[in-house]
Amino acid sequence: MGYAVISYSSKHHKQAEAMRELLIKSGINVWMAPFDIPPGSQYAGVINRAIRNSSCLVLMLTDAAQQSVWVGREVERAVSYRRPIVSVRLEDIVLNDEFDFYLSTPHIVDIRRIDEQAPEIIQLLDSIRQYTEMEEKNDSSKTDSAATREESISVDAPVSETPSAASTPAVSAAPTGKSDDKPQDISRLLEAIRQHRKKSKESSLPETTDSGEEPPPAPDTSAPSSDGDTDASELYMLGMRHYNGDGVPQNYEKAAVYFRQAADQGHASAQCNLGVCYEYGDGVEKDEAKAVEWYRKAADQGHAGGQCCLGVCYEFGTGVEKDEAKAVEWYRKAAEQGHARSQCCLATCYDNGTGVEKDEAKAVEWYQKSAEQGYARAQCNLGISYEYGTGVEKDLAKAAYWYQQAADQGYANGQCCLGVCYEYGNGVEKDEAKAVYWYQQAADRGYARAQCSLGVCYENGTGVAKDIQKAVELYRKSAEQGYARAQCYLGMAYEYGDGVEKDEAKAVYWYQKSAEGGYAQAQCNLGVCYDNGAGIAKDAEKAVYWYRQAAEKGYARAQYNLGMCYEIGSGVQKDRAEAIRWYQKAAQQGYEPAVMALKNLS
Repeated sequence: MGYAVISYSSKHHKQAEAMRELLIKSGINVWMAPFDIPPGSQYAGVINRAIRNSSCLVLMLTDAAQQSVWVGREVERAVSYRRPIVSVRLEDIVLNDEFDFYLSTPHIVDIRRIDEQAPEIIQLLDSIRQYTEMEEKNDSSKTDSAATREESISVDAPVSETPSAASTPAVSAAPTGKSDDKPQDISRLLEAIRQHRKKSKESSLPETTDSGEEPPPAPDTSAPSSDGDTDASELYMLGMRHYNGDGVPQNYEKAAVYFRQAADQGHASAQCNLGVCYEYGDGVEKDEAKAVEWYRKAADQGHAGGQCCLGVCYEFGTGVEKDEAKAVEWYRKAAEQGHARSQCCLATCYDNGTGVEKDEAKAVEWYQKSAEQGYARAQCNLGISYEYGTGVEKDLAKAAYWYQQAADQGYANGQCCLGVCYEYGNGVEKDEAKAVYWYQQAADRGYARAQCSLGVCYENGTGVAKDIQKAVELYRKSAEQGYARAQCYLGMAYEYGDGVEKDEAKAVYWYQKSAEGGYAQAQCNLGVCYDNGAGIAKDAEKAVYWYRQAAEKGYARAQYNLGMCYEIGSGVQKDRAEAIRWYQKAAQQGYEPAVMALKNLS
């Protein structure tokens, strides 16, 4: 039997401990820091291994958790290792940019108090138990591969990212989360500093206590270091140790003190990381303007990470007036140094015309540079460029290649796009079973588009045994994330009683959500519901409204229905010419009822 890892902000440790006790009481194995960290262990390494070998991550979702770099890193690790994330929302919050970028999980349970008799708690326990009782979540080769990738990442390399679900496989927008700019795993640098200390006749680092932890630094975080013998790099490393909990209890306050002391000596990486502390409120009072100030200090020294962070601040108006042109300027400085994430950010700006004239060819150029460094989001976006021939000659084989590179890193959009390639034989030999495999990989990570695509496979028996109940389950997971196509399909399931008990009111509910999201089929279906009074009060004018929304998107059935409304004067004034116009639009798409309607009017 596997186990669940609980991830939480220390500000909500009481709720996390209550959840731990509840899971244990329910017979579910649990791993939670600091209870399960052996004394003297390096927190970062122990937590990383715990997540890698777990069955799922239980995220205590609060605003404090969203602001915590430590929790953000745990979520990223779970995503990277393809571990399901079950989110327990303890307070009314909206996902911030970072968590929306990484999370997009369908398993969100709203809980205000942990009561084991509450229906939502029972649902939560069942969900967690399903994961922990699986004998093999992933085969060992995948796990070993993920571990190898993590160990091979350089100190400055970005960690993998997972975008929020999108309705189409469009090029990802510029990054909204900045977790890959937070202080990274520093095991190699720590080893270097340890070797430096061994070679020194007298270490300038503070004496350690019996517990192995340095005495607390001076409480005045605004004061520069008074110890002229303490090298800025050593102060920076001390900050990193406390920030990451490497060999000492994780402590943002101490980390911020050391970062400040090193930053005041001009240490660029410390300045960048101090900016991160201010941006996220880690160890200091949150102050986005001060974050920008420290990012700028690092950026002015040519520090690529600081330049990228400053670019993000300008792009989204974080702590500074929004200025997309300046964002591009800073992205370019870092990109020209070979900073992979900045290269991808710059490419996205060219792709979308953000702060620079739109130039898809230049976008491809920068995606290529970033992708060749192994940056998963750039790899996926480069694949999209090749698939649709934007900025480069269309080449489905190259598209599939780059999707594969991103997919192998656990990047959900790349996995889903690769699934599409296998389903339709785009650039690879058609293989519906492989399509299902990749859809499943992305779906397991909570990626809404993949959940919907996998649901279609189960509904139609494509690459997998037909299972309408499973299809509906997947549609629901995707729909609850706001994915319009899945909302429409779930509405159809309720309308026709496929896999669920027929319920026209629920059908209308899901059609409405999908229609408001701009999905043409749902708009037409909602119009039909209003037209017939199915699941909702009959309203001819509202029927016309929704038919028109879908018809203007080119949806043939809606064009035909709108033509009928004009022909008979239902919800609109009778108008034969307008009826013919809409019938013709539908007929041009081969919609047979429209062809017959035109013959009847001629």
